[in-house]
Amino acid sequence: MLCCSIRDDGGGFDSSQARPSRKGLGLIAMQERVTAIGGTLRIESRLGQGTEVAIRLPLEGDHANSHRTRG
Repeated sequence: MLCCSIRDDGGGFDSSQARPSRKGLGLIAMQERVTAIGGTLRIESRLGQGTEVAIRLPLEGDHANSHRTRG
């Protein structure tokens, strides 16, 4: 398992108010990509307290879509 997290101390956001957007890749696309290779994505954010994005990805596995990520 590969675990990675990114945390900032920025303005944060209310995740219940997050909406899909046409700008950038967005949170939905991140979730779809991580799920497609058998991983999990966790996003924690609070207004005024920053945001943390954490992913867990299998290193090896028999997930149906994992072969698409290899060249």
